[in-house]
Amino acid sequence: MGEKLPASAAENKFLIKQIKNKNIKLCWKCLALFSAECPRELVTKKIEEAATARTRRHPDEKGLLRELETSQLIEVAAAEGCPLCLLLLDLLSGAEREAMREHWECSKEQTKHSKFVIKHSLYLEGELPPLLAVNYELPSLIVNKREREVKALVQLYPASDLESLANHRRIDKSTCSESSWAIATEWIDDCVANHRTCNYSIATTPALPTRVIDVGLIGYIAPRLHTLTQGTSNARYVTLSHCWGSYMPLRLLKSNITSMKQGILLSQVPQTFQDAMVIARRLGVRYIWIDSLCIIQDSEEDWREQSALMDQVYFNSFCNIAAAHASDSRGGCFIDRNPELIAPVKVHLNWGPQPGAYYCVKCYFWTVNVSEAPLNRRAWVYQERLLAPRTLYFGETQLYWECREKMACEAFPLQIPFQIGGTNAKVNFPLIDGGGRASRMQTQIASNAYKLWGRIVYAYTSGALSRESDKLIAISGIAARMREVVDDEYLAGMWRRHLAYQLLWQVRRLEKHVPRTRPLEYRAPTWSWASMIGKVEHACDIHYADHRDLTVDILDVTVELSTENPFGEIKGGHLRARGSIAKEGMLLKEDKSNRGSYSLLINGSFGGLALLDVDSEEVEAAIYKEIYYLPICYWLPDMETTGRIDTALPRISGILLRASGGAAHDEFVRVGQFDIFSQEEAFKQACCQFGGEIEEMQIEHERDNQWGNRYTVTIV
Repeated sequence: MGEKLPASAAENKFLIKQIKNKNIKLCWKCLALFSAECPRELVTKKIEEAATARTRRHPDEKGLLRELETSQLIEVAAAEGCPLCLLLLDLLSGAEREAMREHWECSKEQTKHSKFVIKHSLYLEGELPPLLAVNYELPSLIVNKREREVKALVQLYPASDLESLANHRRIDKSTCSESSWAIATEWIDDCVANHRTCNYSIATTPALPTRVIDVGLIGYIAPRLHTLTQGTSNARYVTLSHCWGSYMPLRLLKSNITSMKQGILLSQVPQTFQDAMVIARRLGVRYIWIDSLCIIQDSEEDWREQSALMDQVYFNSFCNIAAAHASDSRGGCFIDRNPELIAPVKVHLNWGPQPGAYYCVKCYFWTVNVSEAPLNRRAWVYQERLLAPRTLYFGETQLYWECREKMACEAFPLQIPFQIGGTNAKVNFPLIDGGGRASRMQTQIASNAYKLWGRIVYAYTSGALSRESDKLIAISGIAARMREVVDDEYLAGMWRRHLAYQLLWQVRRLEKHVPRTRPLEYRAPTWSWASMIGKVEHACDIHYADHRDLTVDILDVTVELSTENPFGEIKGGHLRARGSIAKEGMLLKEDKSNRGSYSLLINGSFGGLALLDVDSEEVEAAIYKEIYYLPICYWLPDMETTGRIDTALPRISGILLRASGGAAHDEFVRVGQFDIFSQEEAFKQACCQFGGEIEEMQIEHERDNQWGNRYTVTIV
């Protein structure tokens, strides 16, 4: 872990002065950042005006910076009792800590490139909360260059804003402790008693799913599989969200249904399932639904039938138990922890424009601990999170709560302070009653439901799927609920009304080094975002309800379903559209620093940008010449919201097509999306000039005085 470095005379003198300081628990480094009496020799930069990211955007504002460098490992000060260094250390991954220790050991040899320096900085930026940052750069002999930077960020919030919300109770060493259960019980009791929207779907006792696990309530009984044919059909139940990972737990199979009805040996059940059963009993709930134990895993018929009911299973559950930190079902729900990492660290700042008491909170607190937890990186879990009325997360260090009216955690048991932020996935999702009518509150949401769908698609496609064939199935529950709000026909992840706008989706990489691609096995037509592996943006940006800016007409669209589930897998589909086409004079020039992104040149001059759907190590120049440009709309972005017509630049947005190679001359596949915000008239002229291939391709067309001929094309 590293030796304790001898304190310099300046450090000792400084520490003696701080004996009566309210920050006395802090190490000398943290004291030096917060104290006005810090000697100059302890800091590499004095209190000075600094150009930070925010002040560069707002030149009239000034920022203040104090910075110091040290060769001491953060974990040394953390082990000696500095609560702030403990918080910073917790922000570093195990691999980052190990690399830093390795570098620290190398530095003692005084070899070339082995200097070990950690930079501690405190930024004060106007009225923004102060920011504490620790930066460290690993030498190239430890890791590759692109992975060298290590950073930990902590935001400071005025104690007066967070004092009433922070946890001032005793915090125990386990999330299975009485202190944790007391907080969880308060969340559930308050939600059941006072949250109207959270209880909307369970106003009456819901019907049980086809199968559940009966964990019993009185005394000890072995859990067993319970089916609807065994009597009880209406009862309260909980659900479990967990990561399967590479480990394959006990599963329900055709061969063991009878034995599982008689009883399930706990020795056969992974730790996460065991913990979830304990949680169900403590919540006073007899039944729990666990996917691998309640869906017959070797029956394709049962899997399809049950997957079509996912919206009901989670929507009607009393509570969803989420094993957020575990990468597979062996990780369990409960964890042992350091209680000092839970309660927010309180510090006192006595320099700068806003001195006073502050609470230190990890940056992106909710995002890192909940939204980006291992569990919520799974695409399947997104609909489980949205549909369940309330979710109790068992995280890496504490419990988290998310219902339709509140977010909370053990550090802030009353609610997550709005200053800290974080997105509640449930709060904007429409609620539907049993008759399929939106509640009065949700009627207001319905008008923005398409925009909401776009956000849902983005969040969903940001997660990973172990089976790409599940792309539409894993969001089918949300789609089923959304249809009741929009009252529209669902088409391979899109909606018939406003369909032209939805063709303008873009796809980004899931991770920096993971290419965008389409699966080898057919999953959806190329005009649908569901055909892609990647993060999908702009899936449902509706400009105008009356379609005033559209330059294309959707004549027909057909989707061939694989089953009777209208939201499930599909085996084919096509879309027929009529619009203008450009080709001659158009050229794509790749951005070498961002593979897949292109500048769009019109007659040699820059006209806009294009994004190909699929990454390729080498795209032949000939392919660029085989691309057809189909404009979808001609519009003024943000004109209505800003009211500043003079600053809104006209834009032509459309999709890139390529001949499918099929028997039909008018059949194309989508290969990308483009935006033109310069040379609009030149693009229109290119559309008017297109037509040299008409006789050869035999494409049906009609004349348009502004855009030239309008052609009928089929996209598959």
